[in-house]
Amino acid sequence: SNNSPESGFAVSAHKDRERIFDSEDFGEADVIRYINNNSELLAEPNTHLGAWYNTKDDKIYLDVSEIHSDFDVAKAQAKELNELTIYDLATDSVHITKEGKPLIVTYQKVTKDNKAEVAKAITIKAQKLFSKTIIVKGGVGSGDRGYQGRPGKRGGSLPGTGGYGIAYESIDNGEPHIDEGPKGWEAGYNDITRVDYNVLVPVDLLRDPETVDVVRIEGVASSRTQEFRDKLANRIGNEGLNEGITIAVEKYGRITIIDGTHRLEAVDRLDWTHIAVSELRYFGNSQRLGLIHTNTKHTKLVVSKGGPGSGHRGHRGRPGKRGGSLPGTGGGTGRVWQGEQHAKPEKKLSKLQTGAIGEELAMGALEEKLGAKFSTLNNGVNNAPIDVGGNHHAIEVKTGLASNGRTAQHWRATIGQPGKKETELIKKMSKEEKRAHHTWKKQKILERKNTALREMEKMAGTEIKPATIGVILSPDGKRGDVYFIPGFHLRLPWKDYATKEYHIGTYDI
Repeated sequence: SNNSPESGFAVSAHKDRERIFDSEDFGEADVIRYINNNSELLAEPNTHLGAWYNTKDDKIYLDVSEIHSDFDVAKAQAKELNELTIYDLATDSVHITKEGKPLIVTYQKVTKDNKAEVAKAITIKAQKLFSKTIIVKGGVGSGDRGYQGRPGKRGGSLPGTGGYGIAYESIDNGEPHIDEGPKGWEAGYNDITRVDYNVLVPVDLLRDPETVDVVRIEGVASSRTQEFRDKLANRIGNEGLNEGITIAVEKYGRITIIDGTHRLEAVDRLDWTHIAVSELRYFGNSQRLGLIHTNTKHTKLVVSKGGPGSGHRGHRGRPGKRGGSLPGTGGGTGRVWQGEQHAKPEKKLSKLQTGAIGEELAMGALEEKLGAKFSTLNNGVNNAPIDVGGNHHAIEVKTGLASNGRTAQHWRATIGQPGKKETELIKKMSKEEKRAHHTWKKQKILERKNTALREMEKMAGTEIKPATIGVILSPDGKRGDVYFIPGFHLRLPWKDYATKEYHIGTYDI
């Protein structure tokens, strides 16, 4: 940001505003939400947003910091607030006031015009973008088209026709050693837009006939194995390695196999424990694209297989945090909701439990449907107008139980409880006035959501699509139907919207 201070001493001035995030889950939405929640403080003179990444605990720290020109003033404030460190912006160094040391720090001045830009810059710098390359084998997925299975925390799809995908696991790779690009450009971590990984095949494996059959260039017939082996040997560089697979990792972790998909089968056939990876880090855009080379390095290669699935066509597997797709019918005989009320359990889920399960399920389904990470916007915010954001979508999540009675078989906007003054006013209203007041409050709900949507679009500089995710859980909360309905709505009856047209999946939880 052009508003970043170049000198001064920074102290975290508001202990109650400090927030800690797991780096794995941290994203742009977290930064934007933090900026919005602390906008009044950040608007004050000499006050900036600070982002810290600590490799020791793998955490991201956000705070509201004051910048002082006089070190003694900063030192006195840090002592008074019992703060750990003072950051020197001019020398990019940290003065330790107590034991400990943050490893990466950036300070940005937040203005109305650069809010989204600052959020992106901090996110890019704080996340560990440069990564181990992990080859993952998945199984078949769910539904008639057999979506790709994904191993992960929740368990993967079961073996089927299988297939291979690429996942990544963060590591620190250190500073690049060569910068190239348009004249006058100096690339830094904040400018990185893509990283290409060239997975290199060890030369000793190339001398094994079985390897040559597996790690082959497309179009090379098996009868030409020796010719192929010679061609590979001729391409071996000083390190005795041959480029085999090129993988691109976008700035927020989206992964694409650029070249060599056909060679990935070798991973499952060969007992590789480590593999060499060279990196090409790109910065800028298509008009002004630069390139940063890094040293070739050896990193651990992890092979993971998915679990069982049931799709009919068994597309190849892909990695992901949330685990694999469920059997085509969602692990049972079909959707949870078949139009009939389920028996009520002895122990009913609370509204909070129901909402939390529904939101988590919605994010997983959205990631599977749209292929991008979604984040909750409800952390630290009471009654947020929008529940989930990601991939240019603003999502309202509504969850109900299949044991709901007939009058509750819908998803609807929740009107907050009135305060004391409003309650007294309502008592004095006629029936018609109460009805009109209720209608006015419902319209205010939609206005609030649409206002938040416009603010998100302004910050992102692009269109954000509104949508509602409706979830119907089994009474025990162990299975759920997920429905995707475009737009924000006050009321969605299940008989009209819990239908095949809007259904995107049924999942075990």
